This record gives sequence, structure tokens and C-alpha cells, in this order.
Amino acid sequence: MVSGKIKESYQERVNKALSDGKFWRAKEILQGRIGFHPYDPECYELYGNVLLLMGDTINAGRILFASGQQNPEYREAIQLFLEKHRSTTWNNLLTLLPNSIRRLPYEKLPTSVQSELSLRGYIEVAKAKQDLLAGLNNRSPQTRWDWIKGELFGLIVLLIFGWLMLCLLIGIFFMIKYMWQFIYSVIK
Repeated sequence: MVSGKIKESYQERVNKALSDGKFWRAKEILQGRIGFHPYDPECYELYGNVLLLMGDTINAGRILFASGQQNPEYREAIQLFLEKHRSTTWNNLLTLLPNSIRRLPYEKLPTSVQSELSLRGYIEVAKAKQDLLAGLNNRSPQTRWDWIKGELFGLIVLLIFGWLMLCLLIGIFFMIKYMWQFIYSVIK
């Protein structure tokens, strides 16, 4: 018999925190989800709603803008966010958005985000640069781990080689020392 409880989904944990009046906990759950998981517009929308409930309208607008949802009840928060950053260039606007959306290639960004970036002068060169960076940032953790293992292997080989060279130098030093002692004792 298998014991233990089935792990709750993040939506269930958020809904439980909201029903308990723990808005801060719901916010923490969603921040972690957005920070460490691939882009999920539903998660962004839920996070934006939690921020609206907490009265953080501008930050809610930022997250709801990133979600790509165009619901009428979100329009005011999104407009406040965009108005606050109206003189911000497209690349600075992208830096204001969570990392999981910044890693997306241009074509996979929500249409509303694409159009806002275009209005702010997003050009093909920047699009190509972002797509290149998205490819580099989307390396799987396995690939990163393989890279780390390779670097560790190289470091270990270098340390062993350094240790052998040190032993060789110490051996040569003692050989020369004993040879001089022998020669000195023969001459005496």
C-alpha cells in the first residue's frame, strides 16, 4: 500500500491560501512558479489577479500584460503599468517582465506584448538577438549539468597534473641535494 498524500497542484495551493485569507502566501506560490517554470499564461493571469486583490495595481498590470490576457477588468491595471513606463524603450520594457517570458522567442510572445514592443521600436536585429539569447537560456538543466561535469573533470585533471609536476620538482630538488652531498662527501 502506498502511503503519503498526492501533491497538490499550484492552483489548489493558491486557492487554499486565498480562501484562508493568506494573500501573501498565494503571491509566494505564484512567484516561485513564475520564477522556476516555463512561461504559463494562466499562472501569470492568476498571479496578476492575486496582485489586484492585494492592491498592487501597477505590478498586477505588469504581470497581466505579460500574460497576454485582454480582459476588460485588467485594462486599467495594464494601462497604468504601460503609462508608468511610457518612455521606456522596448528592450527596457522587456527587462521589466519576468525571466520566463523574456526567454521566449519573439513569435511565442503574446500578441499584445509583440504589438507593444513593435510600437516601442522593436526591430528585426533585436528580434534575432532575443531569439539567439532565448535559445541559449533555454538549455535544459541536463545540458547545464553536463557542462558542469565537464568543467569539474577538467579541473580534476588539472589538479592531478599540477600535483604530479610538484612531486617531480620536489623529487628533482632532493636528487640534486643528495648528489651534491655525495659529491661533497667524496671530495672531502
